[in-house]
Amino acid sequence: MSMRVETKIKQKYLAIIGNIYSIAYDKERREFDRIVSLWVYYVTRPISILITPFFIWAKISANQATIIGFLFGLLAFMLSAKGMLLAAAVMYNMFIIVDSVDGNIARLMQSSSKEGEYLDAVTGDIVNYFFIPFMGFGIFVNDLNMDSGLSVRNDYIFIFAMVSSLFYLLSSLIAQRRKHIINTRKEDGPTRLGSNLKPSIFEYIIRNSFSFAFIAPFSIIFAMFNIMDLFILYNVIISICITVYTILSGLRAIKKV
Repeated sequence: MSMRVETKIKQKYLAIIGNIYSIAYDKERREFDRIVSLWVYYVTRPISILITPFFIWAKISANQATIIGFLFGLLAFMLSAKGMLLAAAVMYNMFIIVDSVDGNIARLMQSSSKEGEYLDAVTGDIVNYFFIPFMGFGIFVNDLNMDSGLSVRNDYIFIFAMVSSLFYLLSSLIAQRRKHIINTRKEDGPTRLGSNLKPSIFEYIIRNSFSFAFIAPFSIIFAMFNIMDLFILYNVIISICITVYTILSGLRAIKKV
């Protein structure tokens, strides 16, 4: 490859990156990511932006990128079932990365559609809500020995994994009910903790202590140290707490209407 061709490719690549930041990932979306998940803001979203030009050059549409991301999620399930928990955690993060790529492509190419939003939402829900249960299933069916020192049977770990996913799903459904019944939230904005416009350290800690904001980075860390049973038990506790908080915050919001 000549120097001139290499320079042109680099220029085109940087031009696409610039367009993504100005069109597909503007200030409002960056602020959304920063509030919702620091892992997404600092790690998975930047990686997705770096690889988006290659998807565009390969003429991969936003919906096709969604399917590719979903395949990474299914691969995470398969690896979990085989007891390869660290590899599964990495594939889950790959899903999150590619799940951002489809949005980058849709907004940059102006190809957003209701069908694409629906496909993205459904595949995202399937992967996010089944990831922990598959982790628990892998521990149970492969009779894996964890290094956490906890005296919890593997079949119980599997049950706890399913319970945590159930409560995560329940808290999400309750939040959606609140949104449609009370209608106090902006359509594209996250529910804020407190009244301050600027996120507090407390809000950052809470937001990054549950759901995919916690699961994505810490599944890798816990798997590396072979303490996924502790990871699952933590998610049971935090998912129940989040569900209770969601119910109570909804009741408070109703009283203010």
